[in-house]
Amino acid sequence: SLEGIETGSIDHVCIDPPYEANVMYAECSDFFYVWMKRSLGSVFPDLFRDQLTNKDDEAVANEARFAGFGRKKKPMAQSDYERKMAACFREIHRVLSDDGVLTVMFTHKSVDAWDKLASSLIGAGFAIRSSWPVHTESEHSLHQAKKNAAQSTILLTCRKRAPGGEPVWWDELQGKVRQIAREKAKDFERQGIRGVDLYISTFGPTLALLSEQWPVLTSEMDEQGNPKPLRPEVALDLARTEVVML
Repeated sequence: SLEGIETGSIDHVCIDPPYEANVMYAECSDFFYVWMKRSLGSVFPDLFRDQLTNKDDEAVANEARFAGFGRKKKPMAQSDYERKMAACFREIHRVLSDDGVLTVMFTHKSVDAWDKLASSLIGAGFAIRSSWPVHTESEHSLHQAKKNAAQSTILLTCRKRAPGGEPVWWDELQGKVRQIAREKAKDFERQGIRGVDLYISTFGPTLALLSEQWPVLTSEMDEQGNPKPLRPEVALDLARTEVVML
């Protein structure tokens, strides 16, 4: 909630969102919270009312919060993350001016995490205009070790999408996705990007195509007999396959 900020009053928002399930920030903060509460609790009582940090409102896919649901805990945690990220992007969309820019940083090698981010971002009314892979992470970092983080951060630049676009069928876009993935992968490879980071670098251009054409419909029908919208992960999987085949 940014209720203190007027609608359409911001020119640029730069966000480095949580990477799904990579880091449980609130759990990490508990260590510091208990010590700060002892030393500063009497000075800032409103900030230290809870016994530990607030984890219910955190935008991460924390399975521990849904441990009582057995096998459903993972999909529930992922849905919770997507729902909260969607709320964040809707509020950003509200405060941005019509010609404002949103920059999103994302470092993750999981298609599923990208799917949640893209669904939230595009669903909130944004179109991705460009993307830039930047080598930012050390492969020796303990923060990144054995995690789903890539060595490159993908910077997505986004603007508000014009309303009223006509639906496009996924069958019509598949060829364009393959072409973009191949062309961009070759460009990024010439710039020295390798391995997992190479196919991740194509995710931005792929999502840019989807977001500009949105809504994208599939031949699969829902319970009411209407075409289901495309999940971004389908296009990202196709882009990844094209890069692997190069």
